[in-house]
Amino acid sequence: MAGIESVAEEFGKFVRHLRETRPKDVEHIAKLSNGFEGWLKLEFFFWLGTSRGLEPSTFEKGEREIGLEYKVRLDKRGTDRDEKQCDLWVSSEPRKGFHYVELKALFANANQNKVLGSAADDFWYMSKIPTWYEPVSGNAIVVGVGFAEDAAWKQAIKYVTEKAGLSHDMEPPSGGPVDGEGRVRYSVLTKRY
Repeated sequence: MAGIESVAEEFGKFVRHLRETRPKDVEHIAKLSNGFEGWLKLEFFFWLGTSRGLEPSTFEKGEREIGLEYKVRLDKRGTDRDEKQCDLWVSSEPRKGFHYVELKALFANANQNKVLGSAADDFWYMSKIPTWYEPVSGNAIVVGVGFAEDAAWKQAIKYVTEKAGLSHDMEPPSGGPVDGEGRVRYSVLTKRY
């Protein structure tokens, strides 16, 4: 079964691919004023399938290499819900199991704290997946538009990690600019199981 080792590493490759092959699309992202999570989810899904040779499937059938929109039951200790739908799941290599991923599009505007809080919640939920789902990692990919200064973006990601309460239990956030001017940035937050 094919898979990936790191969501952060693969998303970084995906961003480089977008910059190199579709710079106009990346420029358009910087001009948006509302969400593009659905587009991003599909683009990353198809890129992973093509670049890594992963076969799309439902989680219940087949080799289970990559899929979209899957509900996982959560470890009930300390959670306020029984299940959470993740945006994407992908098999792990070399370790057997799966990476679970949530994507959030964030805009530097008056609504940003609400979306930052939602990203923190999503990341926290991705850290509560029980062992029978064979989790290797739980991830939140946060893509921000309009954070032209490094300090503003770092503060936003710090807010997410602190609100999620996983800073001691996670890998250091990885990320960078999506466009050449830093108007669009991303960070991948990862909790390893």
